[in-house]
Amino acid sequence: MLNIPLLSFSQNSRKVAVLDMTAYSAGTSPSRRLSAIQIMRNVGVPYIITTDLSEAVQHPIIITGSRIEELSFNASERSQLIAYVQNGGVLITSNLRDTNLFALCGVTSRASSNTLYEINFNTNAAPIFDLIDDPLETTVSIGNPSNGNSFHTQYYGLGTGISLAYYEDNSTAFVKNTEGQGTVYLFGPDFRDITYRNLLNLDVQAQRSYSNGFEPTTDVFFFIIRNIIRQHLPHTVSKYT
Repeated sequence: MLNIPLLSFSQNSRKVAVLDMTAYSAGTSPSRRLSAIQIMRNVGVPYIITTDLSEAVQHPIIITGSRIEELSFNASERSQLIAYVQNGGVLITSNLRDTNLFALCGVTSRASSNTLYEINFNTNAAPIFDLIDDPLETTVSIGNPSNGNSFHTQYYGLGTGISLAYYEDNSTAFVKNTEGQGTVYLFGPDFRDITYRNLLNLDVQAQRSYSNGFEPTTDVFFFIIRNIIRQHLPHTVSKYT
């Protein structure tokens, strides 16, 4: 069952909007914006890049090009984003910091840790996991305890949302929340740290084999985000391998 009334968006807007957060989060690293763009390039569906929230909300799906900080949006912009979701929009974001958006995302609290090293997906909880079936995919590595601290990642207290993944200590790593007619997908780790960092060989030695091993972590997140988009935008065009 679809969660988004597609007729509320024009046919020429059947694209994902990558919201470049540079203007909203002063001093944010360009690597966060580039990580969202890299995700969309690999997902292979039509998308646009915009620095304007008012333009982004004209599209059925928004993926943020940076975490949302406490001061990223003013009250009017938050209201605009909340109304967007309630009216059928889909928001995909990560590493949320703004407590004013907790209710929208279905969480009650967040905390940060750099001693979390794996994410386990509840593959029976949603159809977006249909390609995640290998044990090295259902549990992915984001760090290596023997190598010391990992990057900082968020874990959440659940409100109205449902947990789609959890860390090794059972804290929540990935949340889906239905708000009005729309949906929010909130990841704990920053998009930069689970995709872009790995592609540039700047990971924190998270690989589970030294050489010639199957290490699908980055691809798993690409597949999940692609499936989120295809679920909410059925019959969308996507490029072949």
